[in-house]
Amino acid sequence: MNVADWLSALHQEVQRRAYIDALVVLDQSASLLKARLLIAADLFVQVYRNDRFDTTNLVLMTTNSASTHGTNWTAYGIATPPPIRKLTIPAPKGVVQ
Repeated sequence: MNVADWLSALHQEVQRRAYIDALVVLDQSASLLKARLLIAADLFVQVYRNDRFDTTNLVLMTTNSASTHGTNWTAYGIATPPPIRKLTIPAPKGVVQ
């Protein structure tokens, strides 16, 4: 699937799945797509597609409930389960916690 196919499929999934609140396209070009499927205020799936390098990544992101300031997000990337890789990154600026 290329960028255009992914974008079309993401729009269809938002319509098909009641638990997906919205699709937010963060960056898009002819060969690149970075988008989020918002599930809840503290939960989303980040989608990255790069046609030039034939790369597709899907990451489940959630806020880190152990964070006292609520500024960290936890990413769960799935390669070949198990194991599940876990890394904590700062929340994007402007994200309401």
